Amino acid sequence: MMRAVVIGAVLTAGCRSGRVQQIRPMTAGELRSVFSRAQDPRRFWITVYGSEEGPFFANANRLHPEQLVALPFLGGKNKKDWPLVEVQATDKETYLALLDTSARDCWAVPEFILRLRGVPLGPPAYESMPEHVLEPIRGYACVIPTLRYDLMQMENVVVNLRAAHGPLGYLARREDKKSPPVLILGTSWINAFAFVQVNYPEHLLFLSSTSTYSPSADHLIAELPLKVVRGALAVEGLVDGEPRTVILDTAGDFEVAMNEPPAEPVRVSLGDVVFPRVQAAAARDCALGLPDHPRVGIRLLSKYKVTIAPKAKRVYFERP
Repeated sequence: MMRAVVIGAVLTAGCRSGRVQQIRPMTAGELRSVFSRAQDPRRFWITVYGSEEGPFFANANRLHPEQLVALPFLGGKNKKDWPLVEVQATDKETYLALLDTSARDCWAVPEFILRLRGVPLGPPAYESMPEHVLEPIRGYACVIPTLRYDLMQMENVVVNLRAAHGPLGYLARREDKKSPPVLILGTSWINAFAFVQVNYPEHLLFLSSTSTYSPSADHLIAELPLKVVRGALAVEGLVDGEPRTVILDTAGDFEVAMNEPPAEPVRVSLGDVVFPRVQAAAARDCALGLPDHPRVGIRLLSKYKVTIAPKAKRVYFERP
């Protein structure tokens, strides 16, 4: 009972007190205790493949067919466009998760993973460092038996345990004392779905397990091939007429971010989606990684319904 009370206090302290929590790296002893429960991925019917970007966990993040749910954004009146949604454990407790299409992996605070009976994978441990943000703390792959998104259930969810207590730091993308996310949903999670739609105008996140998506001909503005850059979702576009691979950043609180932004506004085109005059932010000022690629963030994406169809390798932009 005491263990549950302590974990719950860590997860909700920001909501109750509004204090900024101190980030404390886990000690070697704490990590040894966590990994004393490690299990071979094959125990969960998961096969691990190596890649240049890191380990790939085949047969993880399993969904049941023919499921479709709509999750409301929960960022509050000052962050209505922030894709912060609620996920549930089997015990009906709820947690806040942030959809980040620039993150390759899912990340979570250790207390969340332990509370949901997450099991570290190994030995050896599958270690990762975030690339999409300038976050210095490592993570270790764990499997969570079950997560629920309203009535939709996902099994064997692979999430990196961030090896530090406290908030998620730059992984959370914004400092939020009232409702900080404890879980980041990255592209490894998105790839499990037939489509994921970020309906910014209506502040809803739609998830479909197997049904494909057909955009409305009356509302469709652009249909673009979906690309992946070091795990981040991206499309081909133009920045001031120069061809660039542009990252779609559903969690980025900016219009456009670039490694060395010019002083003057830039013109950004993603197919027929055109932003004629945009003031670009400096990527380092936003603590962003992947500096070779410009990003389009919430302040531009929020004008549209953005539908990602990973199996079809397409992205659709529609008018609300």
